[in-house]
Amino acid sequence: MSLRLMTLNLEVSGAEIFYFWNYKPEVKGVGGGLGWLYPEGSLHNLSYEALLELGSGSHEVMVDEKVRSLESNDPQLSELENDLRLVRFALFFERNDCYVMGSPLFEIVMAFYAETAEIILPMLEEHHLSALAEYAQEIPAQITQEDEEKFQFFCSAGTYTKVPLKNLVSIRKYFGVA
Repeated sequence: MSLRLMTLNLEVSGAEIFYFWNYKPEVKGVGGGLGWLYPEGSLHNLSYEALLELGSGSHEVMVDEKVRSLESNDPQLSELENDLRLVRFALFFERNDCYVMGSPLFEIVMAFYAETAEIILPMLEEHHLSALAEYAQEIPAQITQEDEEKFQFFCSAGTYTKVPLKNLVSIRKYFGVA
């Protein structure tokens, strides 16, 4: 048994639990963990049910580091449901100060289209809305295939991810100049 005190931040939404943990006190150069769980998963010796019982918020817990975490079986999600989960998760890790600059905006842009826009907007804070408005100013009113190629995000793997046309059109519609 190897018990350690950890700070555990949880956000419970339906059957989904987002988590971020770190050692208490923090250990220089050693990070914590970040992810999500569904039923049948665990975080070290803390079962899904124990995490649900703790509920959303910040908690100090004793964790047995030698007990391996169990991955849960993620439910089958539609593209829309998965996009919304990724936005919620990006906003969660931003609130916990464990994000790479630009990554929340990337997830928001990649998930922002006609079917998701009205769901995503209430989740966003003023700085997200300002960043989207600034981004929208770059999108031409009549976007062409050639224009579309300009809208990409550089990823840490050294690749570029192209923003789908439907997303550009929706962002322009909600945030662009009339």
